[in-house]
Amino acid sequence: MFLTLTSLACTNKDVPVDSSPSVLPEEVVLGEEVVCADPVAGFNRFEEQGAQRGLDLDLTPYDEVGGCNYIPSALVAQDLDNDGDADLAFNNPRGFPFLFENDGGQFTQRRVNWSLNDESRISMAFSAVDLNGDNLPDILLVAENLLMVSWNSGGFGFSDFEVLYDEPAYPRICIASMAVGDVDSDGDLDIALPGLDEVLDAGFIAPGSGEWLPTPDQLLINQGDNTFQPWGIYSPEDGFSLTVAFTDRDNDGDLDLFAGTDRPFAQYPPMAFLTNTGNTSQGPILTDEAPALEADIRVSAMGLGVHDMNGDGLFDYCMTDISFDLTCLMSVPGQAYYEAGASLGLTVDLTTHPDVPDDYEQKLSQGDFAGSIWASWGLSVIDLDNDANLDLVATAGPPPDYGSPYTSDLHGFQPEWIWQGTPSGGFETRILETGYHSTTWNYSIATADFDGDGYRDWVLGPSEGRPAFWSNPCGEGNWLEVELVGIGDNAEAYGARVEFTAGGVTQVQEMHNLLAVGQSISRLHFGLGDVKEGTLKVRFPDRTVVEATVPVNRLVTVSHPDL
Repeated sequence: MFLTLTSLACTNKDVPVDSSPSVLPEEVVLGEEVVCADPVAGFNRFEEQGAQRGLDLDLTPYDEVGGCNYIPSALVAQDLDNDGDADLAFNNPRGFPFLFENDGGQFTQRRVNWSLNDESRISMAFSAVDLNGDNLPDILLVAENLLMVSWNSGGFGFSDFEVLYDEPAYPRICIASMAVGDVDSDGDLDIALPGLDEVLDAGFIAPGSGEWLPTPDQLLINQGDNTFQPWGIYSPEDGFSLTVAFTDRDNDGDLDLFAGTDRPFAQYPPMAFLTNTGNTSQGPILTDEAPALEADIRVSAMGLGVHDMNGDGLFDYCMTDISFDLTCLMSVPGQAYYEAGASLGLTVDLTTHPDVPDDYEQKLSQGDFAGSIWASWGLSVIDLDNDANLDLVATAGPPPDYGSPYTSDLHGFQPEWIWQGTPSGGFETRILETGYHSTTWNYSIATADFDGDGYRDWVLGPSEGRPAFWSNPCGEGNWLEVELVGIGDNAEAYGARVEFTAGGVTQVQEMHNLLAVGQSISRLHFGLGDVKEGTLKVRFPDRTVVEATVPVNRLVTVSHPDL
């Protein structure tokens, strides 16, 4: 379509001065080698340590009925003060996000008192992205028909909110997420704003899942000369969407757009793969190729993981849903996608949960949808034990009906779930072994190596109470963390493609920001097993390539050659 205007058990070891510096391009800087002093073996390695780590935030439940379905606790892991540590931020519906500064894996809350300056709208979600190229992530925040930014001045100092896009009149679009990327290849960051619901007037209440719903627009915002202007509507049809992502689906060097659906009843459109086929003065040309790729599926895409899961060099797309398993669109070069969630083992059997309600199996056998279904939200696809096999972690909670999960039509038994990747490429449930099976309603998830030991920890955003911090101690598996430094206003190089090749095996990843309501740190993590070194290849968003052979167990920083 054409767009129109409608545990710290590790030590650091200095890199020897003769560690092949002559063969490294100047754009590649090796961090210190990290050595695990007390390796932990196996997958039963995780411990919830939120209280010990200083995450003493007590989130208040949002139980107000309203026009927008509020998804609790958007969450961001990002280096907000540019000191090398991943900090944390949690959504505040009525004001500035709750900020926690990280110091070696311990957190201290930092307060910013800016409000939204509009009592009629609440913060739905936010992202931390460096919009102006000063290496300090700014806070982008979305609400009903509203996009705002708070500029980061360093040292956890942030400006009052500045409006980038605002349409205060009704009907209002409920914007519950966003995607940021340079879709027109002009060097700055553009923003996709998915419409999850539409508020018809000031007294409108969001309907339940089975009722008639007004369909909102899906907007694309262009940044140019430090201004933000609507380009128009990116969706081929009005529908519902929470999950969008800029992604180079066809590996041609420019960014396409993944547009997930929500409440995929027969009368609403399916998922879209919007392929970027060029730019005009009025914006990029985005054409929906999902039908031709057999990817026009009908799911409630609420969380997203983008990885090359089958090793063919193309990205695959796994989504959470209101279902009993994950949906995974697997690529076949030159052919259509196929759905492989169940065949990969990414299924959920709630009858195996240690706290399953007594009447659950009866409700399941009777086809009681509201009493038996699993509603999953946040999703992370990451190698947790660094064995070179991807693992998956998901959160779950009742969908927000009538504005809040506390008035949901679905039941409250919604446990979190975890799968371990196997060498064959499949996955196995590991809730019992790991203890990761809380029935607390958690919605967002973000990962980062918070304590610098080379193993990714993860944090959950709950509907109420204290956030959970799942600590992942270091082990024997090797790893690599990759940080990119881009040019212009895309300093974090969102949209870059990164490959690591060793022993004839290539892992491929892509730099993203917010995915649904959770954002992990803007670094890429590769679990490598027993690999000692390999070839790192970075293709920046402007197609510039930097390539080098690098050793493992360290952070590698790759800068664009034009810096």
